[in-house]
Amino acid sequence: MITIPDVQNDHPSVSVSLSRVGIKGIRRTLHQKRGDEYDILRVIMDVCVDLPLEQKGIHMSRNIEAIDDIVENMIAHDICNIEDFCIQLVQALLKRHEYAAFADVALKTDYTFEKTTPSTHRPSQANYNLIAGASISKKGKNSSIRKRIGVEVPGFMVCPCALEMIRTYSREYLKELDLDHSLIESIVNGIPLASHSQRGISRIVVETSGTDPIVEARDLIECVEQSVSSPTYELLKRKDEMETIISGHKNPLFVEDAVRGMLKRFNEKFYFLPDTTRIEVSQENFESIHSHNVFSEKICTLGELRSQLHGGAAHESIDR
Repeated sequence: MITIPDVQNDHPSVSVSLSRVGIKGIRRTLHQKRGDEYDILRVIMDVCVDLPLEQKGIHMSRNIEAIDDIVENMIAHDICNIEDFCIQLVQALLKRHEYAAFADVALKTDYTFEKTTPSTHRPSQANYNLIAGASISKKGKNSSIRKRIGVEVPGFMVCPCALEMIRTYSREYLKELDLDHSLIESIVNGIPLASHSQRGISRIVVETSGTDPIVEARDLIECVEQSVSSPTYELLKRKDEMETIISGHKNPLFVEDAVRGMLKRFNEKFYFLPDTTRIEVSQENFESIHSHNVFSEKICTLGELRSQLHGGAAHESIDR
């Protein structure tokens, strides 16, 4: 009988520990049941563990074994939230890789639900990206778990700088027609004037401890869609399109405004989360009249954010 050598357990030629070693792009189908709703999620995962300096390599097949064991168990027992699946998986990874002290799972999937159009109130599917993950760190006999949930949401953005330039131009033009000042202001402020508009992508990712309350993805989407010039829609009849354009031009925002709005609304909605909660919020706009894009980002703990919102100037200690 041939004995197959376990090369992974050999000592490496260079004794340096590695932070993350694993597999990227693993595709699986998960079943999630939340109340009366049942979702089929086709996910893409990255999984990894750390590697001590005396170990040559990790056992890659154990990653797939851990995933498939949990997925098989889900056939009989549907998960109630995607974060729990990620927590189960990092625990299984650490158990199988006995030499590791850290494991991480990063997951992304499409997230779809029904949304009505703004004027005709017709139902249509809304499509977003759902982000989830978990990590586990072992120190002696103790281990700590962090879980992540997030969304990527498309939105309609209108530039306030360009809009103000068009307002100035319009005022000067209307003055030349000898219109009354109050009438000019009524026209300029009442009619949605031209600006350059963009489609943007908003991103919120929340990291909490394994025992903290669940953060609902739909609540994150709501924070986003209230913080951009206007939400976007798959279906827009003419009345809906007009309503979206008008509402967007009445609410012009920079990328900086969108991020600050998301942060404020997140803090208000998730007041019950602890200060140790870590949040990443970003906005990227795909420019229409420039050949580049613009973005804004904030990474901090909820405690640091609350200090700033309440007039403090907390030092940000988040590693970037």
